[in-house]
Amino acid sequence: MKYRVLICRKSDGEKRWSQWFDATADDERSADLVLFDWLENNNACDCNRHLRFTEADDDSEVDCGQTLYDVLRFETDDGRVADQLTGEWVAA
Repeated sequence: MKYRVLICRKSDGEKRWSQWFDATADDERSADLVLFDWLENNNACDCNRHLRFTEADDDSEVDCGQTLYDVLRFETDDGRVADQLTGEWVAA
C-alpha cells in the first residue's frame, strides 16, 4: 500500500498532493501512525510540510512552526482515506 497527503498552504489556499509514500505493515493495518506523524510528530512541522509541498521545486527554507500549512486529507493508492476520529483507513 502507498499513501499520500493533501497539503494546503494557508497564505494563498493552494493545495497540493505529496508524493506517494510506501506504508509499513503497521500503517496498512491502521492509519494511526501516519496520522500521528503528520499531525503531531516530524511531519507536523512547517519546515517538513514545506519540503513535501514543494517537492524540491523550491529550495527556500521555512522556519519550524505549525502555522503555514494544513494537512487536509490522507488517501491510499487503493482509494481509502484516513478517518481521524477512529484512526482507521476507510472507504472514501
